[in-house]
Amino acid sequence: MKNEIENHAKHSKSSVVPCGLSTQDEKTSLIKTEKKMATINDVSLLANVSNATVSRVFNGNATVKKETKELVLKAAMKLGYNPEAVDDLLGKLVVDDVTVANTKIGMVVSQISTASFGHFYVAAQQRAIQEGKQLMIFNGEGIRSREKEYVKLLCDQGCKIILLVETELRDIDVDEFIHTEQVIIRFDSKNKGLSNSLGYDHASACASACQYLIAKNHKEIALFTGKGQLGEQRVEGYKAVFEQYKLPMDSRLVIDQTEEGSVASMELCRKAVRFSAIIAANDKMAAEAMATLRQFGYEIPEDVSVVSLEGSELAEFTYPRLTTVEMPMNEIASELISLSIEMTEDESWGNLKGKRLPGKLIARESVVFFKPTSEMDMRDISRS
Repeated sequence: MKNEIENHAKHSKSSVVPCGLSTQDEKTSLIKTEKKMATINDVSLLANVSNATVSRVFNGNATVKKETKELVLKAAMKLGYNPEAVDDLLGKLVVDDVTVANTKIGMVVSQISTASFGHFYVAAQQRAIQEGKQLMIFNGEGIRSREKEYVKLLCDQGCKIILLVETELRDIDVDEFIHTEQVIIRFDSKNKGLSNSLGYDHASACASACQYLIAKNHKEIALFTGKGQLGEQRVEGYKAVFEQYKLPMDSRLVIDQTEEGSVASMELCRKAVRFSAIIAANDKMAAEAMATLRQFGYEIPEDVSVVSLEGSELAEFTYPRLTTVEMPMNEIASELISLSIEMTEDESWGNLKGKRLPGKLIARESVVFFKPTSEMDMRDISRS
């Protein structure tokens, strides 16, 4: 129907476009045999709606469904009823379709922990409402095929701007949609230097946590990286700080290939390596680590200080409360919505490429100044 309306709008107002209402040919024939000007009754008969509905359509009543409007106008077109009004109303339908498409923003998210997703979703919705936009958001849960289907669905729904947040989609997947009218913006921390993208600086966040712990006199700092490329970025930041402070780095303190804080803690304890602090990839890992370490006889934070690299609501409800390098979910959501607005108005935004948003250190009770408890600790501190 949309194509038919657009084609009709291009013709002169006096032209009549055949609509091919094969199921209603008998009604049309019946009306035409009367050899008189079509009336509201004729339109309502052909469209199979009431006279009142036809009247509301031609009076521009906003409460009439779009599908019903199209049905009535289609019948009016075939009968030649009030062609000037039909042309005007058809033109408004086309404009309305474009306007609705311009107000829709699609978003596919992934790799955001359950604890953080609520904050992100609320912040994105609030920002979209402030800008008068409709946000359609889907959580792909890290499943590439599902994320791809969601992008296709958003394209079909007429979203002009589609935001991909830490998805598993590859360049080849995104390239499939480049030929469409949609503009795709990526929030991707794994791949640096992508066009139309920004991301979060996980390496810098981990470096901030290390620097804070070193300032608290900790030298033997374990890192629970989490899996994948984001874990590798955290290791980069971790190594950079040890090199900066010219401190020896023990690779045994880096625990990767697990997302479970309990598993990482048990592995750390089995290695029988000394540590006074732990940096965990997210709040869940940190909370699990604290619970497991207590089972091994450690006190938190007296024996082991803990820092998380996330900063969700969970950080406020652990005991002790978690020190975090907070991932700015509200700022990320707001920035993405703002960018989508800018893209609908001005496409000259090449300076965005490679932009990385920093984290924010929030100090709480899970970190204390390290005090040596043995002669060996004293000797280590005197050498540092």
